[in-house]
Amino acid sequence: MISDYCSRHPVKEQPVESFAEDYVRFIAHTSVPSSLTMSDIATATQKDCVIKCVMDALPNNSWSKQLCYQDDSFRSYQTVSEELTVVSLDEGNVLLRGTRLCIPDSLQQKVVKLAHEGHQGRVRCKALLRETCWFPYMDTRVDEMCKNCIPCMSASPSTIQEPIKPSPLPKQPWDEVSVDFCGPFPSGEYFMVVICDYSRYPVVEKLHSLSAQTVIPHLEKLFSLFSIPSVVKTDNGSPFNSQIFSDFADRFGFKHRKITPLHPMANGTAEAFMKPLVKTMKTASASGKNFKTEISSFLMNYRSTPHPSTGLSPYELMFNRKMKTKLPQFSVFRKDKYVRERDTKAKMKNKRYADIRRKTKYSTIKPGDKVLVKQNIRNKLDTPFSSSIGKVISGKGSMVTVQHNDRTITRDISHFKPVNSFNDSDQRKSSSDADGTSLRKSGRKRRPPRRFIDE
Repeated sequence: MISDYCSRHPVKEQPVESFAEDYVRFIAHTSVPSSLTMSDIATATQKDCVIKCVMDALPNNSWSKQLCYQDDSFRSYQTVSEELTVVSLDEGNVLLRGTRLCIPDSLQQKVVKLAHEGHQGRVRCKALLRETCWFPYMDTRVDEMCKNCIPCMSASPSTIQEPIKPSPLPKQPWDEVSVDFCGPFPSGEYFMVVICDYSRYPVVEKLHSLSAQTVIPHLEKLFSLFSIPSVVKTDNGSPFNSQIFSDFADRFGFKHRKITPLHPMANGTAEAFMKPLVKTMKTASASGKNFKTEISSFLMNYRSTPHPSTGLSPYELMFNRKMKTKLPQFSVFRKDKYVRERDTKAKMKNKRYADIRRKTKYSTIKPGDKVLVKQNIRNKLDTPFSSSIGKVISGKGSMVTVQHNDRTITRDISHFKPVNSFNDSDQRKSSSDADGTSLRKSGRKRRPPRRFIDE
């Protein structure tokens, strides 16, 4: 055993500097992305004027004497000068920051694309790049790459919602009404809710189908009781899109106002009433009672309870008198000015709360812009937004019309996501680098938000 060991060639001792140089060379080779070679890095480094100036400034610390001294990227290198090292390889010289390669400007976009393969988020892309590479404004490039990636945008459910737009109080009771449906229930029945936008007075009608021939007779009965309203606001359900309902509106002389498709928030008065109505049905069913009979008790209490927005009960605003219930009561003279002030104050309070909670922001979508359209998710592989791009044709308020896949669709602006063009040369002057280095902000002014002008 000893003879065998002694017969081997002895290992020559190497100086500490040689081991350090070998380690640096190893780091330089292993930190290159698989689709880039060290030869590509070295060749691009020799052609990059900023990195060449950095290499010339490192030996004598002569930063101010270099031609690129006024360049923002050059100053970023100067900030981390104590961490920079020039390594001579067989392929040429490369620049390291610690153990990470400094990527030349011509290869920076390619490196970011390699890190974004698989469409990871911004945080994970940055973490992957920081393991092997570094260059000024790396965070900015990654942010813009992820923000303007069409597949990532179509797969992300998040979108910017516009602030709440409170509707003004109508002129008088039953002047404007909202209509919506609740159901179907296990018995196959539906309930139609008609609610006055001024007084919040609700009426609930039981239906056996949602055809226009079934809905119209019930509306005629309500109009004979409370008069014909000036405006009837509905969603875009099948009975309201029929020619029969259009003829019915013309015959009775009211304006049929349909909300933006797939945006139930626009019919907020009726939608808000659905929550306590459905709760009543569920509690009645849980108690073993017939929920159809419990609706009458619920409506009596609801109509006689002061509404949070107006401060008065729907019955009192509707009929100018208090509703007689099982409780003792005493009528007080009503002042309409107080109601309007209370309603406006409550709506603005709810608007501020909702806008802050939903983090709303005015959209900059305008006619001619390219957008992604929200789509229905049918399986786990479907993305929230269609990957095909549509073009904005027109808009009124927050209602936008888009030409998408040979068809025209109208939706609320929250159903569209703008597709921004990425200008690669302008992004290096707007944010900090990957390790938190403070950089000079660009002098561009913030563009004011552009909104549609109501026609």
